Amino acid sequence: MLYNHVRYHESIDNVTTADVYFGRSETILAERKRIKLATIANRRLQHRLRAAKILTPDERASLHEMPDESQIV
Repeated sequence: MLYNHVRYHESIDNVTTADVYFGRSETILAERKRIKLATIANRRLQHRLRAAKILTPDERASLHEMPDESQIV
């Protein structure tokens, strides 16, 4: 029983069979897509900022910091 709730299946877009059964897969996939698009947009912005100016070492280091949980929506 636990297997269906923890095992991700590549053939069903890396969601669990329980996610598909209970109708959560579309929400999960939409959230993944939203995160992916936001990440791509952020990386493009960072690339453009870096290309536009020479960053100080502190600025360079801050580009690689992970946001804390309060900043994640």
